[in-house]
Amino acid sequence: AQMEYGGVAGREPEEVYKQHLAGMQQLWRGGIEIDGNLELARHVNSSWWNLLLSYRWGQNMSSSPGGLANNCYKGHSFWDIEQFMWPNLLMFQPQLAAASLQYRFDRRGPAQANAAKWKKAGLKFPWESAVTGEEVCPWPGGAKEIHINGDISLAFWQYWQATADGAWLRSIGWPVLRGVAEFWASWAEELPNNGFTVRGVVDVDERAVNVTDSSYTNAVAMLAVANGIRAAKLVGQEQSVGSSWENLGASLRLPMDEHGLHHLEHATAKAGSGLGIIMLQYPLGIPVTEEVRRNDLDFYSRSWPNGNAMFWWDFVINWLHLGEPGKAAKYLRKTTQKNVFGPFNIWSETAGGGGCPNFVTGAGAFLQAMWAGYGGIRLSDGDLSFHNPRVPPDSTELRFRALAYRGSLVNVRITPSTILLQLHNESPRGAPLLAAAHDGGVGHSLKHGAEPLALPSAGVVSLFVAPGRDS
Repeated sequence: AQMEYGGVAGREPEEVYKQHLAGMQQLWRGGIEIDGNLELARHVNSSWWNLLLSYRWGQNMSSSPGGLANNCYKGHSFWDIEQFMWPNLLMFQPQLAAASLQYRFDRRGPAQANAAKWKKAGLKFPWESAVTGEEVCPWPGGAKEIHINGDISLAFWQYWQATADGAWLRSIGWPVLRGVAEFWASWAEELPNNGFTVRGVVDVDERAVNVTDSSYTNAVAMLAVANGIRAAKLVGQEQSVGSSWENLGASLRLPMDEHGLHHLEHATAKAGSGLGIIMLQYPLGIPVTEEVRRNDLDFYSRSWPNGNAMFWWDFVINWLHLGEPGKAAKYLRKTTQKNVFGPFNIWSETAGGGGCPNFVTGAGAFLQAMWAGYGGIRLSDGDLSFHNPRVPPDSTELRFRALAYRGSLVNVRITPSTILLQLHNESPRGAPLLAAAHDGGVGHSLKHGAEPLALPSAGVVSLFVAPGRDS
């Protein structure tokens, strides 16, 4: 900061101010807008502002639960980044998202040494990471909260899904995806029935220490090896796929209660907060029946009545995906009513203003409730889709500015009956031509200067690269 101050101290104030305005316009280009509900719009703007303050262009660094405003959790990086904060950058600020992943990539050496220390293969990223990339968690149990490796792997795969950047996948994505898959293959134990189990871990619910088959941990492990296999094919490295990867990805179990009605946090769990269980639906997308999804949401909504700023957001998203906007609205209110304070709508970690102040993790989770919940946005290998997008409660319109996908920037308007898509005026002209279709119907191209494409909001609208065509 002192060096940069020295660089501008001798310049004309008007010149510095113009540069500041240009920088702010670029930073604020992408984002979320709410019409008709001023209170909700303020929550969105404050959350987005505090998230953006935690990153900077040109620096391959990550952030922390308290951002740059305080020394909460000593400024360390946790899973809060990849699962709560980072997905918003992927949607609206992909350059910042790439820089955050570069932070992990640049610290592969310590992650490899960490795995070797545990006599495991591949990459074992630390639960708490700082400048060096070594484990800096003061709590001994943190070293066994190994789901962080699956969280990181998922973020790397989602970046490829959103960008289709083959050069990035070969040089940056694949080494991490391979390393994490190798780690899981070496940590999991093969059972006599040819299945696998994962023992001695700490669950998302950190009261569950040294447990077997944590549902969330096993789920991110399965995704990590499956995405590792996909990446290997894309970069021509099939020979690097471990002999157990495919079987491991298909045979890790997600424990259920004795009646098979809802998931358990781990093999011997009787109760628990359930955050990891709720996240099986979104963001992990683990396929289970609608009955089990509903049972999970009902059961764990009673397990932690006060919750915290990391909890209720995902009930919003998952109830919306199940077509229950009334239930989602209830949990949207719970998300903010005890965790957002003051004239600037600052997040706190725990209900009533306790825990980490300026809790950017909570801000990131809340923002996901807007675009993944009410916007219904999901990423897959082949498209970005909007599932029954709708306006939030007491609002008239939901808008996304400069939503980033496959090199293009798309403006999105959601009304009670319609979704409108239009290329942003700064969308790169060299990006592949995008098309959109409603419920698998005819694709309509998005072209520069064209009027917004209007489609029904009921159903699924897919955004994809038009086959064999460029802009």
